[in-house]
Amino acid sequence: RVGAEYSLRNGFAGNTWLDKLVDGTGTALVVTDTSGQIVLANDTYANWAGFANGAEMIGGNVEQWIDPNDWMMNKRVVSGLLAQDATNAYECLLRDRHGAPREVVAVAAVDRTPAGAHIVALMRDSKTRNDTERARLVSEARLKAVIDNAPLSIILKDGQGRYVTMNRQGEEWMGTTIAEAAGKFPDAIHNLNSGELDRRHDLEVLNEGRIVSYEVDGVVEGSQRTFWATKFPIMGEAGQAMGLGTIISDITDRKRTEVLLQQQMEAAEKSSDAKT
Repeated sequence: RVGAEYSLRNGFAGNTWLDKLVDGTGTALVVTDTSGQIVLANDTYANWAGFANGAEMIGGNVEQWIDPNDWMMNKRVVSGLLAQDATNAYECLLRDRHGAPREVVAVAAVDRTPAGAHIVALMRDSKTRNDTERARLVSEARLKAVIDNAPLSIILKDGQGRYVTMNRQGEEWMGTTIAEAAGKFPDAIHNLNSGELDRRHDLEVLNEGRIVSYEVDGVVEGSQRTFWATKFPIMGEAGQAMGLGTIISDITDRKRTEVLLQQQMEAAEKSSDAKT
């Protein structure tokens, strides 16, 4: 009866929009009275405990599903919530009806109703979170290895056009290190003319959200070189550029070959004209 009253008062009696919303996030929801009796549980929490749906758990006590070593800690959390009407985040170990463990991260708060105080807890599976974090770190490590070993200069900037990171080739091309360049705009690193040009191209990419490519000359280790730079936007969730990347390739040899071929063609034409 208390469960039905609580569910109806809050408008999320079994299998309604809130249950579906919370279940869709992979989050477990359980509501108990101050003694630990379950008055509401969504299907995710029920499945964790080994039940088909949340309705099967109403009337039971959460103590059955919390590891004995964590039960006293859980009681202290509840006491603190009731004393301060606060919100608390903590980790604990759950066990299903067969004793299988599940590490979770929980956020709990007090909801005071006409029928009395209730503890509302949302839980996420720690293993899922840890696996996701590990996958993210592995992905970042692979990307970093590709960037660092690519025969190209790769430079990333934030949404304002300030340097965020670059690979080793980028540091060589820039004649500086990311430690020195981080947080600075191009005109604080390059000479005045090239810095202003780089800045103009950055703003073009950030403001218009399009790719910009151009040729640029530079000096590397005392040698005059020619480069091809391609700048591209890094789009955020809102569809606006949250940063930009620059990939720079050395085309000096190609340019020299093109110049040599052009000179040879011009010489051949002159020779042909002279003969005629």
